[in-house]
Amino acid sequence: GVLLRSCCCFGRRRQSGRPSVKPLICAGFMTLALTLAGMFAYLLVGHKGVSLTMNAVSHTASDVTSAAEQGQTLSALGAGASAALNSTIPKCSASVQPFLKQFQQQLEMYRDRVDQYNSDMQGIPEQLRDMHSSLDELSDIGMYSLAAPLALVLLCNLAIVLVACSTRSTRGSG
Repeated sequence: GVLLRSCCCFGRRRQSGRPSVKPLICAGFMTLALTLAGMFAYLLVGHKGVSLTMNAVSHTASDVTSAAEQGQTLSALGAGASAALNSTIPKCSASVQPFLKQFQQQLEMYRDRVDQYNSDMQGIPEQLRDMHSSLDELSDIGMYSLAAPLALVLLCNLAIVLVACSTRSTRGSG
């Protein structure tokens, strides 16, 4: 329809002195609306991502703390089993003692592995809790500082629309 009208009625168009500023104002308001929608979407998605990350770190810290506690429990159980075995071996007959000593060696290997595990786990729960608290403090600052370029675009677009609206009327005669 627009193409046909422009071709058929080319001579009938009214010529004015200045072009209308309506398209500029409409485009400016549309740009403002899209920029606001982009900022809202960014903050919504960013907040959701930060929340998911914080929850994951919190659950990880809880699980690692539980694993470290289980390692300490295994170490205590291994020490108790070793002490019981050490006191039992001399009381047993000579024919059974070689099997018990072999079992004692396996138990000591188990205890060495548990001790290695405990030394590897030492400090990790505290580090994860520290990381969680650091993320909690810095997450909002980081998220809002990354939104600063969008805010600058929004301010520039608002300035353009305000200038266009205040210097020209919608008929193009201002």
